Amino acid sequence: MTNLPPENLNNLDGQMGDSSLTVLNSSIDRLLPQSEQSLQVVAASLPIIIWATDLKGTITVSTGSGLSIWGLQPGELVGRSILELPINSENIQRGLAGNQCTWTSTYRNIVYEHRFMPARDRGGKPIGLTGISVDITERVQVEKALRHQARRERLVALIGQRIRASLQLNDILHTTVAELRQFLQSDRMVIYRFSEKERGIVVAESVDRDYPPN
Repeated sequence: MTNLPPENLNNLDGQMGDSSLTVLNSSIDRLLPQSEQSLQVVAASLPIIIWATDLKGTITVSTGSGLSIWGLQPGELVGRSILELPINSENIQRGLAGNQCTWTSTYRNIVYEHRFMPARDRGGKPIGLTGISVDITERVQVEKALRHQARRERLVALIGQRIRASLQLNDILHTTVAELRQFLQSDRMVIYRFSEKERGIVVAESVDRDYPPN
């Protein structure tokens, strides 16, 4: 076995260190485009918009299929101020000030959930803002439908309880019309009785206190 002088060992360590660093940098260079490509694929397949800005709010990244609803292409907003967009400039200002923000907004009948957070360099120094806007319109509609169904079921159950608690038809009708008006969120609800000889008689009515008199 050949023994190398200390100075040769130091040179060898330096060469190995340089070689390892070169391999690491090469690996990172290969992975970064792959990660960026994967991000582009995800952004293009989901109803989202991915944002990035500098500290002044100038957009440096705008991508995602959600831009198509606005009639925009990925990257088309780059160079513009994000404060000009209809996504609540107050929360954007908070994000640029170093705060993480989450909120919802509606634009062109589309409901968005926005999540923005400060972007920092390796030393922890703020360099801008990153965020994502997700189209949650379908989720909101489903949640609204479920709430509506739950309220309807409670209404039917309540009317059933009233019927069991009282056999007086007038009491049942007045309770029902009041509950229906609240359920439908209307100002006035009327129940008519019709027959072949009658043109229509009001048998129960519920009116909001602010409803203007006739």
